[in-house]
Amino acid sequence: MISADIREAALWEMNPSSVPPPIPPPTESGFTMQFTAKSVEKIVRTYADRIVTEDAPKGAGKLALRVRGAAAEWMFQYHFGGKRRMLKLGNAVGDAALTLAEAREKVEPLRRYVLDGLDPKVEIDRQYEQQKRVEARRSERGTVEELFTEYVDDLRRRGRPSWHTVERALLIGRHAAVDLLGPDRKAADITPTDIKTVLRVSYERGARSMAHHLRGYLGSAFMYGIRHENDYTRSGQDILFAIESNPVQAVPVDKGARVVGERVLTDEEIRRAWDEMPQNGVSYLIHKSVQLILAVGGQRVREVVEAGVGEFALDKRLWVIPKTRTKNGREHIVPLTDLAVGLIKELLAENDSDFLFPNVRDHKRPMTYPAVGHAVTEFCGRTGTEHWTPRDIRRTCRTMLADHGEPGYRLDIFLNHGTTVGVGEKHYEHAQRIADKTKTMALWDSILCRVLGIRAGKLVHLPRKQGV
Repeated sequence: MISADIREAALWEMNPSSVPPPIPPPTESGFTMQFTAKSVEKIVRTYADRIVTEDAPKGAGKLALRVRGAAAEWMFQYHFGGKRRMLKLGNAVGDAALTLAEAREKVEPLRRYVLDGLDPKVEIDRQYEQQKRVEARRSERGTVEELFTEYVDDLRRRGRPSWHTVERALLIGRHAAVDLLGPDRKAADITPTDIKTVLRVSYERGARSMAHHLRGYLGSAFMYGIRHENDYTRSGQDILFAIESNPVQAVPVDKGARVVGERVLTDEEIRRAWDEMPQNGVSYLIHKSVQLILAVGGQRVREVVEAGVGEFALDKRLWVIPKTRTKNGREHIVPLTDLAVGLIKELLAENDSDFLFPNVRDHKRPMTYPAVGHAVTEFCGRTGTEHWTPRDIRRTCRTMLADHGEPGYRLDIFLNHGTTVGVGEKHYEHAQRIADKTKTMALWDSILCRVLGIRAGKLVHLPRKQGV
């Protein structure tokens, strides 16, 4: 037979606008009913010290409402080991109070523990300790700044000439990636969306090419973090990054950012670059760097701009670029003309740095090659010249030499291009081919001096037996 209290409760559930059902009289341990939002409010208002439980299948635990004075708490009441136990779920009143629906939702996984023969309190404590261990391990993971610093240091240790550029892009530049990502963020927490945001900043500044290069630097840095700490040949690990996947890989490459250049300077443009830069706001050192790039036949811009003073043997009229600074990792010896020697001596006359082109802010470092590019861009704008870049000088030199009949294999040797001739020459031949380089340099010197309207000098032809 259905009691009057249960019948009234059922009628009220069907018509909530009616008077809420009466609260049944308490038993020794409290009383049991089906909770509703209004009945919960009435319980809290009516009682100062009561435990009310909600009807539930036997043996699985119950949702309980415990009232203590003005406080009311949602509890999970269950039996384990022959004892009744209570587990707090949250407050039932106040700003951070759980709603009835939220309290019921919290109860369900606890009931499953009971049905599985597990003590919910023990399981929650175990999960809490496990989470603490996870957080502790996470707090030990390396930050973005630590990842980028380690990557740049690795490039420097391996003698990669690009480390200056990478350092500026990732760590110390005006728009460095570390500042945009957050230096103290964990490297493992960086997402493709974060990477996209950083690249978008460069792209919207109009630096499409820089955004393309920055994507490459970021991808290499995160790949370094993954591979370096998973390298089984290493005996130790200073910083754990725990990067599971490279976030850069999900960001597509801007295929239109890198277009093979076709710009070749005319004779008039070469003359203007040689003579007119100082009158158009270009600094002395940058002007001289452009002149030297021309004088040495279009050797790579970075190799010229970051040249160390000790690399020049002017008595032998040679420039020895160490393998740590060349693109292909091979030492490159460049014969020097009278024109090049004169420029180098002029630069050395008042130089207190270890670099031929010292950085104006720090003479212990070389000038950055992007600075040359920016200056050339401004020069073109001021003089109304079609835009060209310092790298176009290299293409110009090769094109003009080829037009004068210089064979391609000799141009590859002269400009220290990678070889495609075969395994033997690629892996085993390390001859500097000074005789070939000297012939090419002599031809270039005659071409350049004709363009500039000056007299060409002479080069020293060194015999092969000297081993250079």
